[in-house]
Amino acid sequence: MNMVKNGLAPLPIQNWMTKKSTSEVIGALTRTGGEARFVGGCVRDTLVGKVEPENIDIATPLRPHDVQRLLTDCGLTQIPTGIEHGTITAVVDGEVFEITTLRADLETDGRHAVVKYTDNWELDARRRDFTINSIYCDPDGNLFDPMGGIDDLKNSKIRFIGDPEERISEDLLRILRYFRFKAAFNNIERDSAALEACRKLAPNLKKLSGERVYSELLKLLACRHPLPSLIQCRDCKVIEHLFGSAPSDARLEALKNLIAYEEECGEHDPIRRLFIFSQENIDLPKFARRLKLSKTVETRLKRINTTPNLFSTTLKEPDVYKILYKNGKQWFVDNLLTTSANFPERRPSNWISLVQMAYTWVPPRCPISGADVLALGIPEGPLVGQMVIEAETWWVGTDFKASRQETLDHLMTLSKQWK
Repeated sequence: MNMVKNGLAPLPIQNWMTKKSTSEVIGALTRTGGEARFVGGCVRDTLVGKVEPENIDIATPLRPHDVQRLLTDCGLTQIPTGIEHGTITAVVDGEVFEITTLRADLETDGRHAVVKYTDNWELDARRRDFTINSIYCDPDGNLFDPMGGIDDLKNSKIRFIGDPEERISEDLLRILRYFRFKAAFNNIERDSAALEACRKLAPNLKKLSGERVYSELLKLLACRHPLPSLIQCRDCKVIEHLFGSAPSDARLEALKNLIAYEEECGEHDPIRRLFIFSQENIDLPKFARRLKLSKTVETRLKRINTTPNLFSTTLKEPDVYKILYKNGKQWFVDNLLTTSANFPERRPSNWISLVQMAYTWVPPRCPISGADVLALGIPEGPLVGQMVIEAETWWVGTDFKASRQETLDHLMTLSKQWK
């Protein structure tokens, strides 16, 4: 039974703490008397009521090579993902555990650090970014909170550990992480020292890799209410230094509209929000290269708002199905919501019903194919595809009601025209 330590009530034992994969990792690290504690997001998120954390980070005084040996001896997969900084990744049953040796950062350049290992938990805590991320929990639920992160969590306070400028200088990504956590915990206070540090060091953000920037930006946009934090982020010139320009008040107003619409229909889509956020004065190909966007994400951004006049305030149900059949559900919802966000006066009165239709309608299957064209004696080649498209377009025009035989008859008529 866990006991109160350091005046802190213990964390009730969670499923993620005792499940097989976690137990195997903790068991491997402690089997020869070593110590291991959970730290960071898994502890923070559990304290605010999240049932399953996104990842499990573990801190230990054990040196990296000892961690590798203990994991290997227990038959667990270990990967030296960041061994130069003391981090070993364990993979158990497809789950990933980041295990980092207690350390102090001796030298930093905004991206990388020269580290010194330590056995001192408080020294390890002092090199972390925010107080809410420096809370440790042992496998029995006992909490260790040297930086006062638990009280800050209770008060939705995002506070750098020590001097904000010094913390940011150690890793520039902490600027974006600061605004992301402010959004996640609905923190709207203006910490003048933290904001000034972000403003002062924002010109150096170009040093960061696109992948790291994209990851943090997307997490920020995925928060339920990111706008207050984004406004502070913009006012600190962070966005301007990252992308060459910052969203105007009109862009932020459109984003506010989009967030409100998403809230009404129960979804929060960071890619859609990224489109609104980046729509003005930002060159999409350049933006995609800067963030190292995948082709899938870049293509989706390109397709959003390609036909802003398509959605009228009197859109009829048969027309909705035709649009859905041609463009797909994702395109339909993306364009409906972003067009409504940019031009609220164009938003259909039944827009929520349209979103529900998009997600529930199952498109019918076209009753003919290229094989039917070939059966009519048409030789293989581009003409086959053209005839299928024409026949399918005709079938769609019947509101998908034409039977296979009726569509074949139309195809026969087309074949006579083409011969």
